[in-house]
Amino acid sequence: MVHPESDAITSRANDRVTRELTVRVTALARAVPPAAPETLADQLLTAAHAALMADVNCGGLALGLHELDAEWDVEDADAVAAAIPARYRITYRTLAADLATPA
Repeated sequence: MVHPESDAITSRANDRVTRELTVRVTALARAVPPAAPETLADQLLTAAHAALMADVNCGGLALGLHELDAEWDVEDADAVAAAIPARYRITYRTLAADLATPA
């Protein structure tokens, strides 16, 4: 699952605004014996991380993508499921008057 956490303005220059979008990626897994749910969630998070880092400029829409942190204290969703969240920061630039146009 991917959820936006925050979007902050970091600088302004003329008609350009640099922003930082923080997103949380959560790997959810249910136990499939003999594997533990934590092992499966870790594999999912590893694959998601590799996919994100394969294009740190998000197809030219972003200035960069950086991993912030991960919570290795596995959250037990229930007895047979686990959730491992990680956060990423996407830096991008827009026009001050138009949020949808990359600058």
